[in-house]
Amino acid sequence: MESLQVYGMASYLEMGDKPVIGITVDVESEYFKIRRYYSDAIELAGGTGVLLPPSRDFKEEAEIIDGLVISGGGDILPEYYGENPLDRETLRPVSKSRTDFEMRLLQECINLGKPVLGICYGMQLINVFFGGTLYQDIDGHKTGFHEVEIKDNGIIPSGIYRVNTSHHQAIKDRGKGIIILGVSNKDGIIEAITHEKYDFIYGVQWHPERLNNEKSKRLFEHFINLAKQRSEIR
Repeated sequence: MESLQVYGMASYLEMGDKPVIGITVDVESEYFKIRRYYSDAIELAGGTGVLLPPSRDFKEEAEIIDGLVISGGGDILPEYYGENPLDRETLRPVSKSRTDFEMRLLQECINLGKPVLGICYGMQLINVFFGGTLYQDIDGHKTGFHEVEIKDNGIIPSGIYRVNTSHHQAIKDRGKGIIILGVSNKDGIIEAITHEKYDFIYGVQWHPERLNNEKSKRLFEHFINLAKQRSEIR
């Protein structure tokens, strides 16, 4: 696999017919941080991944990409959903620069009708964006695997999934228009969502980019095909 490509106009113009998928990155001190699994999964599904670090040029970046992946990360600060931290020792906040950028970028993708896939923290951010809240700390999901049941829908293949889990926060109150596509079989935690008005936006709580199975591959292929189709329409 080739390494992640850094966003830039020149490289974008040379990408050919593959959909260009922006991948948001974490901020850690003076470094940007991302696992390469995201770009690998996008490439295997037929797209080209580009890094999108926090920037004031979110409108230009939304125009250049064909789809957006909001990657995993730490915790959204509770102030974004009107709460105070319940336990500062368990809180692993993502930088405000990242969250603010992703909120603005998500809005621009909605304005332009470009597909968005939120993964783990990314799914939680989509929910908060639409006015939802989060459980600030839950048990039983920080490590390991569990089963998720996905109901019939036109986005994620239905069925029982055995998924990886590496989160301690989860959706509590759904944002306006958020539709549940799947839940954890063991405790009912929301594991997959979309939006009633914007069906090109969806999210999963697990990390399909790290799983080498057919269902995970199909999830990314659907996203890439959706980005390609909507790009051709525009």
